[in-house]
Amino acid sequence: MDPAKPPFAHDPPPRATPSGAQLAYRELLGYLCNSRFWLILGGLILIISWAGPFNTLQRFNFPTRLIYWGATALFSSLIMTYLSIIGRRMAFARGIHWLPASIAVGILGILPVMALVHTVNMLTVPDLTHYRFWDLFPVVSVSVVLINVVVNALWGSHGARADLAGLNSGPDTGELIPAPERSAISLTTTADPAEITPAPPQPIATDAATDAATVSGPETPADTASEIPEEVLANSLLFAKLPQELGRDIVVVQAQDHYIEVTTTIGSALILMRLSDVEQDLAGLDGMRVHRSWWVSLRHIERMEKGTSGPELRMSSGQMVPVSRGNRATMREFLLGRR
Repeated sequence: MDPAKPPFAHDPPPRATPSGAQLAYRELLGYLCNSRFWLILGGLILIISWAGPFNTLQRFNFPTRLIYWGATALFSSLIMTYLSIIGRRMAFARGIHWLPASIAVGILGILPVMALVHTVNMLTVPDLTHYRFWDLFPVVSVSVVLINVVVNALWGSHGARADLAGLNSGPDTGELIPAPERSAISLTTTADPAEITPAPPQPIATDAATDAATVSGPETPADTASEIPEEVLANSLLFAKLPQELGRDIVVVQAQDHYIEVTTTIGSALILMRLSDVEQDLAGLDGMRVHRSWWVSLRHIERMEKGTSGPELRMSSGQMVPVSRGNRATMREFLLGRR
């Protein structure tokens, strides 16, 4: 154990984090578990089947059109939704506007959708003797790109990670991510973060010294149970979704697109929820949002260290949390006042 660390600190071994493709798949499952997704898709299939575009009105009766467009729309929507989720993630990470990203995703999805339509045509109309695969390109390419742009415009028209028709409020399974056992530092105060008045910094302390300084943990015994106000537990969507086996002693919450990863003293779970909602849920606890993507429990901060891009907080879970520029002075003062 590093002698500079408090005795309760344990560095957990590295654990694998979900890849972008895995998170995109989990987000897709979130949409598929939401009834609105199916209501919207079912309504579109009924409208298209009734209208019979692209000569399907003349070629098929209504039941056949329903099967034809049902299969085409269902699998096309799954392909394009998955590609769009990945495209939005990459665009957001690189600061790319949603419009060129959605056009690129639409172009990428042309061939898979063409293959799907070709397969459906062969199964439903086997006597198309003059039909060729590339005959689909003019119709499918324009339709796929335009539809993808429109859907992404509704999904997040300013590059934000907004949800289409509030789909992020669907059911969530709270998938567990195993984590090593950690020593608990319990939350024993219920003050609002805005009411915390840290002691003024000592004149001899400098920013550089503070960044590297070791901050002592609270005097609360490590095995003391967390005391969370009943009104917080009763009105919190986060605690309703958080698996019971993880306990209620939250260390950090990290935003991962539509998901948040909640780390407690026992383990972690991915939950379909927004960090802004989490921040409101946890307003009655001794914690604060220190970065655009991170909320931390103040009682679980071990110390502040210098990171590659600025000060970082070492948590009791072993995680390193970046501190945004606007919160650095406040965090330094708080940590110095807690000594």
